Formats: sequence, structure tokens, C-alpha cells
Amino acid sequence: DFYTKWCGTCKAYDKYIFTDSLFHNYVTSKFYFLKLDAESPENREIAKKYKIYGYPTIVITDSAGYELNRINGYFGDDATYYIDLIEGILQGNENYETYEKQYLLFPDSIEIFREIIEKLFLKDDYKNIRALNRLVIKNTKNKVIIFENEVYKGLTDVRDINISSTATLRSI
Repeated sequence: DFYTKWCGTCKAYDKYIFTDSLFHNYVTSKFYFLKLDAESPENREIAKKYKIYGYPTIVITDSAGYELNRINGYFGDDATYYIDLIEGILQGNENYETYEKQYLLFPDSIEIFREIIEKLFLKDDYKNIRALNRLVIKNTKNKVIIFENEVYKGLTDVRDINISSTATLRSI
């Protein structure tokens, strides 16, 4: 868990999620759980290594420290939601709703946008890539994200075999 002392939602994690006995038992049975103040001098390098851009960010790694996935932001006081979310990550069953919530917390973050779009492309999840494209159009002011969103829209149309070739050519 990467947090900062000034982060209000980080404090909500401490108050509602990390103290919940069900969540605590789940996490400690599967992981070594570390809380790192990303702005303290001794943790800046590890925060940089994992490219922490917003708080709170929970990074889930394997035993060698390779990042499996992450949870950006805070989604309420229900600890079972986080257990299900982490279990979904471990099982490879993340859903678009999770990505959407994470994006909406940081709509102008190029890092979060790229992270989500990459995950969707790895799954060939063209339906949800298009949903993310629409969400981005409505919510970001970041010109780089807007440009990349258009590029990914075109790539989606090219890669999705279910779309007609005429529509693909028009989008290109």
C-alpha cells in the first residue's frame, strides 16, 4: 500500500478496510502486506520503481516483486469489495467496472489511462475498449490522452474481426 500522510482516502483505507478482520485475515493469508509512505526519503526509490502517480495505490506483486496488478484509489468502506477485487486480480477475472472506477478517479492521468487500455488490449476486450473510449471523451481534458484515445479507437477497429471492413477503413 503506497500512501501519503496528507491523503484523505489513504486514511479511509486505514480506518475502514485495513482494520477489518475479514480483510486482514485474507490479505495476511496470501501476502506480505507493506504500508509505505511514498513521500518519505527511504521509500521514494521503491515508489519510483513501481511508478506510483496517485494515492492510495495498492500494488500486488508476486514473491519476486514483479507487479501482477494494482488498485488505484478508494472505492468505499466495504472490505469484501476489496477482497473480491484482489481475488479477481489473482484469478485473472478483473472486470470493466473496476477499470472504469479507477479511470474516473484520475481522468487526466496518462499513466492510469495507459495501464487500463493495455490490460483491455491484452484481453482483446474490444467492447470495453470502446466503452473506455467513450468515457475518456466525456471526462478528460488531457490532450495527450485524447490523442492516444483516438489512436486506440482506430487500433480497436482494425483488430476487431467482428467489425465490418468498410467501417474499419472509415475509422482509419
